[in-house]
Amino acid sequence: MHENPAEWHILPSRRQRQLDVAALLVVSFILFLTLSHVFVWFVLLPLFGIFILWRWPQPDVVIGVGQQGWWLRRDTTKQITQWRVGSIRRREFVCLVWGFWPWQLIRIRPDSLPDMESFRRLKFALYGSV
Repeated sequence: MHENPAEWHILPSRRQRQLDVAALLVVSFILFLTLSHVFVWFVLLPLFGIFILWRWPQPDVVIGVGQQGWWLRRDTTKQITQWRVGSIRRREFVCLVWGFWPWQLIRIRPDSLPDMESFRRLKFALYGSV
């Protein structure tokens, strides 16, 4: 299938974490404005959510391509995979879906890889163009 095997070690993206926290704060603020009588829940819940997002352990993810196709290694488990419908390609964002469940995806931003060239090589391997 692919002539040149390659692999990429995906690091947790700092930019993606910032976006996740911002989204949590916006949703919490909107809920606070609409349901202000439940003040305690909307003060404690966002703080707890922010803590969980910043402290949640990110699994060690390596994706690669070889003779048998694409594979994915999370922590110690390696599996052959196919990227499913719902995967997204943008200029500085790639979201790869490999399963049915919402957590079976990988969000990759340029800061998820050591350098921009690695990000370009990954996009080229996935889509044949940058």
